[in-house]
Amino acid sequence: MRRSSPLQELIDFDELQEVQDGFAKVICTSSVIFSPEGDALTRFSDPTGFCSLIQSTSEGMRRCFKSFADMGQKVLESDEPMLMRCFAHGAHFAAPIIIDGERKATMFMGQFITDEFTSKQLKELEEIAAQINVDPDMLVAEARKMRVVREDMVRNYASALSQTVRVIARLGAQAIELMRAKDALQESHDELELRVKERTAELASANTGLKQEIYERKLAEDHIERLNSVLKAIRNVNQLIVSEKDRDNLIRKACDILLEARGYDAAWFGLIQDDATFEMVLGSDSRRDPSRFCDDMVSRGPSQCFKDALIRKEAITIVNKSVECKDCAFRSAYVGNATVIIRVEHAGRLFGLLAISLAADVDVDVATNDNEQELLREVASDIAFALHDIELDDARKAIENALRESEEKYRTLIENIQDGAFLIQDGELKFVNEAFARIPGYTVDEILRMNFGDLVAPEDLDMVADRYTRMMAGEDVPREYDFHGIHKDKTTRATLHMTVGLIDYHGKPTAIGTVKDITRHKAMEDALRESEIMYRALYDSSRDAIMMLTPEGEFFSGNSATLAMFGCKDEEEFTSRTPADRSPEYQPDGAQSLSESRKTMTLAMEKGSHAFEWKHRRMDGRDFFADVLLTRVELDHKKFLQATVRDVTQRKIAEAALCESEEKYRTLIENIQDGVFLIQDGELEFVNEAFARISGYTVDEVLRMNFGDLVAPEDLGMVADRYARMMAGEDVPMEYEFHGIRKDNATRTTVRMTVGLTEYQGKPAAIGTVKDITERKNMEDALHESEERFRMVFENMSNAVAVYGVIDEGRDFIFKDFNRSAEILEDMKREDIVGKRLLDVFSGVVDVGLLDVFRRVWQTGKPEHHQIALYNGEKIVGWRENYVYKLPSGEIVVIYDDVTERKQ
Repeated sequence: MRRSSPLQELIDFDELQEVQDGFAKVICTSSVIFSPEGDALTRFSDPTGFCSLIQSTSEGMRRCFKSFADMGQKVLESDEPMLMRCFAHGAHFAAPIIIDGERKATMFMGQFITDEFTSKQLKELEEIAAQINVDPDMLVAEARKMRVVREDMVRNYASALSQTVRVIARLGAQAIELMRAKDALQESHDELELRVKERTAELASANTGLKQEIYERKLAEDHIERLNSVLKAIRNVNQLIVSEKDRDNLIRKACDILLEARGYDAAWFGLIQDDATFEMVLGSDSRRDPSRFCDDMVSRGPSQCFKDALIRKEAITIVNKSVECKDCAFRSAYVGNATVIIRVEHAGRLFGLLAISLAADVDVDVATNDNEQELLREVASDIAFALHDIELDDARKAIENALRESEEKYRTLIENIQDGAFLIQDGELKFVNEAFARIPGYTVDEILRMNFGDLVAPEDLDMVADRYTRMMAGEDVPREYDFHGIHKDKTTRATLHMTVGLIDYHGKPTAIGTVKDITRHKAMEDALRESEIMYRALYDSSRDAIMMLTPEGEFFSGNSATLAMFGCKDEEEFTSRTPADRSPEYQPDGAQSLSESRKTMTLAMEKGSHAFEWKHRRMDGRDFFADVLLTRVELDHKKFLQATVRDVTQRKIAEAALCESEEKYRTLIENIQDGVFLIQDGELEFVNEAFARISGYTVDEVLRMNFGDLVAPEDLGMVADRYARMMAGEDVPMEYEFHGIRKDNATRTTVRMTVGLTEYQGKPAAIGTVKDITERKNMEDALHESEERFRMVFENMSNAVAVYGVIDEGRDFIFKDFNRSAEILEDMKREDIVGKRLLDVFSGVVDVGLLDVFRRVWQTGKPEHHQIALYNGEKIVGWRENYVYKLPSGEIVVIYDDVTERKQ
């Protein structure tokens, strides 16, 4: 009867933990493996603070582990990973690890949420915290930090978990097969010994049977050896796809692994670009340079056997070249018995073809072996998954680049917009553009030293200040309104239209908005009341969408901008619907558009005007955000409403992108390893934590100091001089080193500073970074001293020594150094051969096998001893003894002597 082995007996714990950690690192989420009995077989990889807090108490650990045990039972009902939630509402994917038809364990990945916690769930978490003896506030705080994963990423997580579980299951299955093979071998061995004892008397007649038993035992040992090499190949490829993110390196190294583990003659991968040709072909060859063959496959197109593999859509195609490829250039390049071609696919996408060629002395039946084909299928599947993951990573980088371009466009927009733009924080102007400064006749620098109230006419100052105060307090006040501004000459007044809202800027609430000088517009409105003709001309030429409504909310006219904005062919089509019909059913705040539109019209009729933000819908069904101003007007002694609508969709997108950009900048400065500083008027205005650590002070202490207090006396003059010259506009080095002095006034550090000029709050300032390079400078000095000692030993050794660099991927080597003993032995000068190729100087290294030794040592890193004979015709005239090593730098060192006298 077979013994059921638990997972920990099949796979080494460290190896299992390494696979789990690698998976968690790639997916950026937590992972753990539990036994069927509910015990954790591995440590949690990358656990969240939320789950770590729960598991910090015995009751929390018990309930957590019970949740995992319950989820492990439920997942047995599905063949695919299931998304479930633990007792604390955390989302986890669970997938059973089924080996040999038996559930050995369950792998979980998760500790995330698919939606923000609701208030009800947060209340339940407070109750759970009390039950498991942890602080409710701490648990709720950690819950709010939980990562929210959307639907598209959830599908990717499920696919990745399935792939990883299959890898673990495959490792376990291979281990079971290996154990059974060993058990079978042991049983065969025991039976063989018994038979030998029983048939000792019949040894002569049983000799043939004994040979058969030995043969069968040898077959079993060969099978075990083959299984071990297959398992090694699978493990190495799995480790490779976790760590390697460069596409070409991934393909080359995977081919190298197949050659090393399975002894193939060659292996290649062709990346498909149009379902018929290769974009590129990369590979490895045990006997020759594969680059020419790979280039031919790209330039001339795939050979017939590769075309057939694309058309047939079979997972594996076996080509017997001795039979099927009589006139093929591929056959002339690789004359082995057979080639195996495997389709590399993932999620229905064909990435390319993987091909391996068997050596000429390998039986073609190897290609049809089940274990061999399973290995190739798994390797192809792993490569496809890795290529898919690399494509996703490339797509993410493209999105980041697009965002940077978007941020640059937003900056250009602000600098060139015709309306004035401003930021107000704590009642002070933090930013204005040139257009803002032009309205009252000041410069930007003058504006930033003023209060916003200085620009408002006295009759409107109380109204503007009141609305600002109420908005900062969170009250619902109009986002758009008009007020009178006062010019620099203190006499000229301008009517200004302001649009303002709230954002978070440097961690504090800030008013952001635009102002437009509408003095002329107001004058035009007065003229329009006197002349309907002039009104119609301005009405039709307005860039804003302007429409007229009855108090009951029925449109009866709209200008050309209105028709363009809503996508209507004419005014009749536009007026056929109500404002609610021109909107989605609900507004972003959940209010019903029909009832909300009636409220805004009622408010405008009562107060005379009402400004608000609204989501409208075009004729083609597309929604857009707009600023709407409803104004009560009187025509022919009847009251109507005029609506002015401006599409602000792009502005809202830009505001969101700006917030995200500022958050990324803040995070970068807080977490960068180099010290960051800002100096203005000789005083430190800002430093980060890394800057303070270099000098041993706190950030608050540094900001109360002068920069010169942190510079050693011997360098203070140089640093001060360069700062003064840079602020004066002279061309001085942006990067240089100096000695800093720590808080104890004794310890000196070597600091590398990079500094440049910027503008901060309207004034020039120095901004830069500092890095503590003391340890590196000490290491450089030690390295210089070590190199001097090495050079003396190198030049005075009695042995000949040559140092070679590797070129052409190990196909040749180049002389890097040659000591005095080598010059005497070879009768050559160092300056005559350094920089030359090995094969150009000593072409005979190929015939004596020394070149192959160089390549092996370079590839494996293992030293080798190689003795060669020197011939003159057919006669041996000398002997050389060579010891070949690989340096950590990758260079090859050969120490050799003439041992002819000793051999004789």
